[in-house]
Amino acid sequence: MSNCLTVTRNGKKLEYDGIYMKRGVPGPDEFLTVAAGQTLSSTFQVSDAFDMTKAGEYSVAVDTYLEYVVGSATSKPDIKGKIRHLSSPAVSFQIVRGGSSEETLGQKARFHDGRKETKQNGIFDGTFGDWVSRKSVLPKTPVIKGGSQTLQTNTKNAHDKAYKTIKSFLAAPQAKKLLVFTWFGINPVETVATKFQTMIDVLGKDTIMYTFDGPSCKKGTYAYTTKYSRSIFLCQLYKQALLTGSDNKMGILTHELSHALIGTDDRGYGQSACLDLAKKSPGVAINNADNFEYFVEAL
Repeated sequence: MSNCLTVTRNGKKLEYDGIYMKRGVPGPDEFLTVAAGQTLSSTFQVSDAFDMTKAGEYSVAVDTYLEYVVGSATSKPDIKGKIRHLSSPAVSFQIVRGGSSEETLGQKARFHDGRKETKQNGIFDGTFGDWVSRKSVLPKTPVIKGGSQTLQTNTKNAHDKAYKTIKSFLAAPQAKKLLVFTWFGINPVETVATKFQTMIDVLGKDTIMYTFDGPSCKKGTYAYTTKYSRSIFLCQLYKQALLTGSDNKMGILTHELSHALIGTDDRGYGQSACLDLAKKSPGVAINNADNFEYFVEAL
């Protein structure tokens, strides 16, 4: 349930088709301590996130980031080390007659939605210096399934607030140059604004569906979606989230909308990790969902 591998078929990289989860801060019981020289292993199904239904020569390699690499997980779980990239040599194998017939988690999520989806990235049609190209003050009204009436109302308000907050930034993006630098590093303001404009354009014409208690909700998760989707699934931590402050309902929706509308990844969670990405890996920060969330919350 994270984009942690590079998988190829006949030399061509396969697109990750798992789900993108916003996770909570891990507690002490969610860490494994690795002693010097010790090896830990786990087994999981690669076809949960990559289409392995076709015959061919496959390779799989680890390709992910570690946030927690130093300090004591048991006594000081809030101490982080530097974010570090973790990779491995590729392991190759051959599938002769077609592989797993199982659907990926992304396919299952889209089936649960029941609507046909299309990739609608790259639809920015504004011009620099004239960002607010649409006349709409609010996005298209979302469809909200499940949850209490209060949760549905708060979700609708959070959705609208995210839209209006982003539009306020796009009205004068250069005025927020310092905030852009804080959360996206040396990336140009225009680059950040273009990504947010794409989100606004999609929200102005496409209906987003929010579903409470999605089938892949797990302990310690706020929400999840798939890239270029129009469906977002809301989990227990989202229900408990406040309307203001860090990781509020508007911010959580912004995080998931960045996955669904512009195809961001999850390369770091939490404010500390996102600030570190902006400073040391701005090329990663500009494509990290939590960076989009905390920028909008800061606005």
